[in-house]
Amino acid sequence: MDERSNSQKQDMLVDKVFGGCRLIKKIGEGGMGVVYLAQHLALNKNVAVKILPPSFAIEEERVKRFVREARSAAQLEHSNIIQIYNIAKHEDFYFIVMQYADGESLARAIKREGKIKALEALDIVKEVASALSVAHRKNIIHRDIKPENIMINSNGEVKLMDFGLARVLDVASNLSRTGDILGTPYYLSPEQAQGHKVDGRADIYSLGVTLYYMLSGKKPFEGDTTLAIILKHINERPAPIRKENPEIPECVSNLINRMLEKDPDKRYQTADELVDDLNLCRDRIVAGDSNAKTITASAVSAAVPNARTGKIISWKMIGLAGGLAFVIVVLLSVLSKGKPPASPGKEPPSNTTEQISQLLKKDLAKRCNEFYKHLVNKDYAGIKPYLYVPKLTRISEDESRQAGVRLLKRRYDFYEKRGNKLVEFRIKNIKPQEPTKDTPLVNAQVELDLLFHNTKQPPKHKDDYLTIPQTHTWLMENGIWYVYILPKEQEDPTDETDDADFKKKGAFEDWARFLSLTEEQKNQAKPIIIASQTEALNVLTAPRADGTNAFSELSKLDDPALTQEDKQARIARILSLQVPGTQDTYLSKLTNIKLNMDMKLKRILSEEQFQKYKRKNLDVFDVNTK
Repeated sequence: MDERSNSQKQDMLVDKVFGGCRLIKKIGEGGMGVVYLAQHLALNKNVAVKILPPSFAIEEERVKRFVREARSAAQLEHSNIIQIYNIAKHEDFYFIVMQYADGESLARAIKREGKIKALEALDIVKEVASALSVAHRKNIIHRDIKPENIMINSNGEVKLMDFGLARVLDVASNLSRTGDILGTPYYLSPEQAQGHKVDGRADIYSLGVTLYYMLSGKKPFEGDTTLAIILKHINERPAPIRKENPEIPECVSNLINRMLEKDPDKRYQTADELVDDLNLCRDRIVAGDSNAKTITASAVSAAVPNARTGKIISWKMIGLAGGLAFVIVVLLSVLSKGKPPASPGKEPPSNTTEQISQLLKKDLAKRCNEFYKHLVNKDYAGIKPYLYVPKLTRISEDESRQAGVRLLKRRYDFYEKRGNKLVEFRIKNIKPQEPTKDTPLVNAQVELDLLFHNTKQPPKHKDDYLTIPQTHTWLMENGIWYVYILPKEQEDPTDETDDADFKKKGAFEDWARFLSLTEEQKNQAKPIIIASQTEALNVLTAPRADGTNAFSELSKLDDPALTQEDKQARIARILSLQVPGTQDTYLSKLTNIKLNMDMKLKRILSEEQFQKYKRKNLDVFDVNTK
């Protein structure tokens, strides 16, 4: 227990007992949660405990799916699979107790060595493929094969971990969520990228990417953006592995080519089939036949060029298993019309991503013009089909759109009552964006000017119009652009409460009335909110070495000379700084305070009250408790 460092002692979970296991120290962290080395008290042995993100526990359906998938994965028994011992909940945290591998990840080994020798790489892939064979026979697909999920322990044994979790935490199953669950799309199979149903052959593709990376020190597909990498997985062939590493035997090159086929039917059909070729290739290398080709049936098809159809894929939303919901791919069909099939080894034009960006902008510009014309003409019925619909289980699509229409009508009626009528719009710029944690669909920022004239004193010239610059967010779903009016899963479209007015009043009694709290609930909730506000304020006012603090910096944002972009940039910079005396940023500290407040409130609110509270998505300071 003495091996913890001072920084690790600051971790609030260290020394706590989860499922009979005392946490010793943090040994890893990622989108799927935090991993701790722990001591199993009853068995007196080291285990690993993976604690899932606190937000995970809020969604009941997600939890049920997690338990179901984890239980299935726990049935897998193989020397190359990290064994799951227990799945349970402790306080607000769901966690997994699993076998501890006292070594390093393959990702770290590659980073240290640069490249892995061919025979060693084949042995690692063979052990992973053997583990996959057992899983696939039980209809369990990993979905997230990558070097970070392959451990090599101190005895040189290969261990594959996180079986089934990629599917459980897959944001592609709900496009309103996203995160860094998979981190990057470097190992994603083409069928996963296109949102198609996957089977074990997707794992074989991802393992092929891993083998390529081991042998070359480079990933087969890289790019400046996530979108660029995804498009390469779908459309392009990687550079031949022997070009990246001339020492690679030809039989290894054939293996990789087969594993990385775009069409799953042209890949190895089973992990057992792959293991056969791995054994044969290894035997030939050891025998000195370094350029030997594999001669099994699978190798024959590996040598057959991948005939491709002229049209790549149909337009549908593509998603990453375990991580991101991405751009629809109909543009690829547009780009490929009239073009001959790509020949093996020949890459599409390097400006494919730029072409897609331009087509996205052109398509959005058309939708924007249609929408804003309806708005200027007060044609609210015409506006309705352009509104993004939040995915709310209690409310139908039509009700949700009607709520958006009501919101816009109230807004522009309010302006007109005060003498300002919307008469024109001017679109200045359209900036397509990739999905982010905050906006998990393909989106674009539309910069425009809204022109109003005073109905009491009509201007003589257009230059006299009141010009209000605005930036609106548009989201793409199923190939169609929608304007983003209501925050997804955060507001109740049937609620007639004016949100701005609510926050302006901000009194605790208004908040309690909005949630229909009982007196007992109010007495329980108020101390929780006050404690959270106090804790957040202490974080923001913690003095730095130069005597300043974050609170004083944030107070300066009221300067009217600052543009909205300046304010956002300053806020982002402040939140990214480290809180004095800790290893955490302001953003992570404040986020944890908010999550802890949410979880405490969840215990005293009914399910309906809590969902209403979550849709309002109030900040810690939004409720005035004075």
